[in-house]
Amino acid sequence: LTAEETGRIGGMMTKKKKGLNIPKNDEFF
Repeated sequence: LTAEETGRIGGMMTKKKKGLNIPKNDEFF
């Protein structure tokens, strides 16, 4: 992943985490 892609995915996962409470270790799975 490029830095831009990582940032974009990180942003999406942050939004999902707020709703689903996903642990950080599971963000990319």
